[in-house]
This record gives sequence, C-alpha cells and structure tokens, in this order.
Amino acid sequence: YSDALDISCVAGAKKPFTSTLRKFLCDNNIDLNECVLIGDQMMTDILCAGRLKIKCILTDPLVSDESFLTFFNRKLDNYFRKKYNLSDKEKIDRGVRR
Repeated sequence: YSDALDISCVAGAKKPFTSTLRKFLCDNNIDLNECVLIGDQMMTDILCAGRLKIKCILTDPLVSDESFLTFFNRKLDNYFRKKYNLSDKEKIDRGVRR
C-alpha cells in the first residue's frame, strides 16, 4: 500500500517493540507529532504507538489467514474491541472515542 500512496513504511518492525520504528523515525527526521501509525491489532500496533507516544489509527483486519501468534493476539483484540465498542464503524468513522 505504501508504494501506491507514495509514502514511507517500515516492514518487519517487530511491534510492540519500538527500536526499529524509533530508528526509522530518527533516520528520516520525522517529528513524532506529525506521524501516525496505522494498524489492525491493539496488542501490537496500538501498543507500539502508545509506547512511542504517536497518534494511531485502528483499522479492521485486512487479511483472514493469520499466523499462529496473530490468532491469539486477535482473541484479545476482539475482547477489547467489544469492551470499548470499537466495532461500531459509525462511531469510528465520525471519530467518536470512548
């Protein structure tokens, strides 16, 4: 997706660990206040963004075929999405947060 949008991305970032992303942001002189992490997992993507103190956007999962580890992350993810009513697309689209 990054090529089509002509934007930079980091593959294999090992989230929720921050070292790879922190190095990318530093090497590219990216202001943390001017970037956003887009991801589909709360246990990796959103947690990493929180640890970096950058904005994040939680999306719906893009693929249905997932690795063994992702399967367990997704179980926790589904629990928190339901608990915080994050599956309500209308509220997400309008930017309403709980």
